[in-house]
Amino acid sequence: MILWIALIVGVIFVFKERRDRLENQRRFKEWLHRLDEAPLQERREAAYQLYFQNGYEVDVLDERTLEVKKRHFRFGWALTGFGLLGVGLVVYLIWYYWFQKPEITRVHLDQTGGPRLLP
Repeated sequence: MILWIALIVGVIFVFKERRDRLENQRRFKEWLHRLDEAPLQERREAAYQLYFQNGYEVDVLDERTLEVKKRHFRFGWALTGFGLLGVGLVVYLIWYYWFQKPEITRVHLDQTGGPRLLP
Protein backbone atom coordinates (compact mmCIF):
# COMPACT_ATOMS: atom_id res chain seq x y z
CA MET A 1 0.00 0.00 0.00
CA ILE A 2 2.83 2.39 0.87
CA LEU A 3 4.49 1.72 -2.48
CA TRP A 4 1.29 2.64 -4.35
CA ILE A 5 1.02 5.90 -2.41
CA ALA A 6 4.71 6.65 -3.08
CA LEU A 7 4.19 5.97 -6.78
CA ILE A 8 1.18 8.30 -7.03
CA VAL A 9 2.80 11.08 -4.97
CA GLY A 10 6.02 10.67 -6.98
CA VAL A 11 4.21 11.17 -10.28
CA ILE A 12 2.52 14.29 -8.88
CA PHE A 13 5.93 15.62 -7.79
CA VAL A 14 7.42 14.95 -11.24
CA PHE A 15 4.91 17.32 -12.82
CA LYS A 16 5.20 19.86 -9.98
CA GLU A 17 9.01 19.92 -10.27
CA ARG A 18 8.78 20.45 -14.03
CA ARG A 19 6.39 23.38 -13.56
CA ASP A 20 8.54 24.85 -10.77
CA ARG A 21 11.68 24.57 -12.91
CA LEU A 22 10.10 26.59 -15.71
CA GLU A 23 8.83 29.15 -13.19
CA ASN A 24 12.31 29.53 -11.66
CA GLN A 25 13.84 30.08 -15.09
CA ARG A 26 11.26 32.79 -15.72
CA ARG A 27 12.08 34.44 -12.37
CA PHE A 28 15.82 34.38 -13.08
CA LYS A 29 15.22 35.96 -16.48
CA GLU A 30 12.97 38.70 -15.00
CA TRP A 31 15.50 39.45 -12.28
CA LEU A 32 18.31 39.74 -14.81
CA HIS A 33 16.23 42.08 -17.01
CA ARG A 34 15.95 44.49 -14.07
CA LEU A 35 19.69 45.06 -14.46
CA ASP A 36 19.47 46.31 -18.07
CA GLU A 37 20.50 49.86 -17.18
CA ALA A 38 23.37 48.88 -14.87
CA PRO A 39 27.01 48.90 -16.02
CA LEU A 40 28.35 45.62 -17.39
CA GLN A 41 30.60 44.90 -14.39
CA GLU A 42 27.69 45.37 -11.96
CA ARG A 43 25.39 43.16 -14.07
CA ARG A 44 28.01 40.41 -14.25
CA GLU A 45 28.58 40.50 -10.49
CA ALA A 46 24.85 40.50 -9.73
CA ALA A 47 24.22 37.58 -12.11
CA TYR A 48 27.18 35.69 -10.63
CA GLN A 49 25.80 36.16 -7.10
CA LEU A 50 22.25 35.21 -8.14
CA TYR A 51 23.30 31.86 -9.52
CA PHE A 52 26.00 31.15 -6.91
CA GLN A 53 23.55 31.73 -4.05
CA ASN A 54 21.11 29.30 -5.68
CA GLY A 55 23.63 26.46 -5.73
CA TYR A 56 24.93 26.78 -9.28
CA GLU A 57 28.57 26.38 -10.26
CA VAL A 58 29.41 29.59 -12.14
CA ASP A 59 32.16 29.97 -14.74
CA VAL A 60 33.00 33.35 -16.28
CA LEU A 61 33.63 32.68 -19.98
CA ASP A 62 34.33 36.28 -20.92
CA GLU A 63 33.31 39.74 -19.74
CA ARG A 64 29.81 39.36 -21.25
CA THR A 65 29.06 35.64 -20.74
CA LEU A 66 28.59 33.39 -17.72
CA GLU A 67 28.12 29.64 -17.86
CA VAL A 68 26.15 28.17 -14.96
CA LYS A 69 25.90 24.45 -14.14
CA LYS A 70 23.85 22.47 -11.68
CA ARG A 71 22.82 18.86 -11.23
CA HIS A 72 19.22 18.76 -10.07
CA PHE A 73 18.05 15.96 -7.80
CA ARG A 74 14.49 15.16 -8.87
CA PHE A 75 12.61 14.10 -5.75
CA GLY A 76 9.59 13.12 -7.84
CA TRP A 77 11.60 10.60 -9.86
CA ALA A 78 13.20 9.22 -6.69
CA LEU A 79 9.80 8.80 -5.03
CA THR A 80 8.33 7.26 -8.18
CA GLY A 81 11.27 4.85 -8.26
CA PHE A 82 10.61 3.91 -4.63
CA GLY A 83 6.99 3.24 -5.58
CA LEU A 84 8.23 0.71 -8.15
CA LEU A 85 9.18 -1.80 -5.42
CA GLY A 86 12.22 0.24 -4.44
CA VAL A 87 14.24 -0.97 -7.43
CA GLY A 88 13.59 2.23 -9.35
CA LEU A 89 14.93 4.29 -6.44
CA VAL A 90 18.22 2.41 -6.54
CA VAL A 91 18.42 2.84 -10.32
CA TYR A 92 17.67 6.57 -10.03
CA LEU A 93 20.31 7.10 -7.32
CA ILE A 94 22.92 5.26 -9.38
CA TRP A 95 21.99 7.36 -12.43
CA TYR A 96 22.09 10.61 -10.41
CA TYR A 97 25.47 10.05 -8.77
CA TRP A 98 27.35 8.44 -11.66
CA PHE A 99 25.71 9.32 -14.97
CA GLN A 100 23.68 12.53 -14.72
CA LYS A 101 25.39 15.48 -16.30
CA PRO A 102 24.79 18.98 -14.96
CA GLU A 103 22.28 21.21 -16.69
CA ILE A 104 24.31 23.98 -18.37
CA THR A 105 22.95 27.45 -19.15
CA ARG A 106 24.83 30.37 -20.70
CA VAL A 107 23.90 33.86 -19.56
CA HIS A 108 24.75 36.59 -22.07
CA LEU A 109 24.95 40.08 -20.51
CA ASP A 110 25.00 42.28 -23.58
CA GLN A 111 23.66 45.81 -23.82
CA THR A 112 21.32 45.17 -26.74
CA GLY A 113 18.20 43.43 -25.55
CA GLY A 114 19.34 42.79 -21.99
CA PRO A 115 20.53 39.50 -20.47
CA ARG A 116 19.58 36.30 -22.29
CA LEU A 117 19.52 32.74 -21.02
CA LEU A 118 20.56 30.17 -23.60
CA PRO A 119 20.47 26.43 -22.90
